[in-house]
Amino acid sequence: AELASWKHRWARACQLAFDGLDVDPVRVREVAAFIPGAMRGLVSEKQLGTYSDLEEARRGLTNAIVAYLGGHA
Repeated sequence: AELASWKHRWARACQLAFDGLDVDPVRVREVAAFIPGAMRGLVSEKQLGTYSDLEEARRGLTNAIVAYLGGHA
């Protein structure tokens, strides 16, 4: 039950972060749904070791989210 409440609070926090801006609420919900998993993946890569540049990966993820929320994707 506690984990389920986190999902609702997280989704609500993401919606509130973009309240009043011209951002599609469906896209905000989609981004809110994948951010936790994407961040766990980056942390896992850091802990397990990787050939990738994790700073570049974070920038790429951020740029992709901005483009998607801006309606450019």
